[in-house]
Amino acid sequence: MTIRVAVVDENEIFRRGVVACLDDSDTFMVTSASSEPLVGAAATVVDAAVDVAVVSAKAARQSELACPLVVCANEPFAVPDDGPVLALLPRNGLTAEQLAAAVHSAAVGLKVSGRRLELPQLDERRIRILRLLADGATTAEISQSLRYSQRTIKGLVASIQLELHSRNRAHAVATAIRGELI
Repeated sequence: MTIRVAVVDENEIFRRGVVACLDDSDTFMVTSASSEPLVGAAATVVDAAVDVAVVSAKAARQSELACPLVVCANEPFAVPDDGPVLALLPRNGLTAEQLAAAVHSAAVGLKVSGRRLELPQLDERRIRILRLLADGATTAEISQSLRYSQRTIKGLVASIQLELHSRNRAHAVATAIRGELI
């Protein structure tokens, strides 16, 4: 499944960085990148062409996008419970893994909170599996990458979900992002 993404950010360097991070993965296809908030017909066209938009705080406030939004902001940003904002990420220190996981989670409708969570410590092997899941890897791909059997990977994923109190893989990834595990 390819996730179609629009990027709207007034900072050219940050916008280019987001596009580069997303273009680096086969999971995502950046369909548009804009420096100005999208309104009117432009917002309607982008809404129809994307699954998720990664936007700055300014673009989130001024755009008329109705698609799921991933907001990258340093300043406090109020997120209404019923709005299109499904993820709130810090601009400073944002990693490609966090961005990819948040976009993936938003595409499937999971809300990623910006608040800190108290999570259990996971060993490096489980963290690597979470990162691969965030990149959209399948059990077979994770198995091949880490050189464990698929049965072992399935057991480790189930263990991760249990430890993070998650309903499924995407929820585990979203929880890991919120808790800054990945």
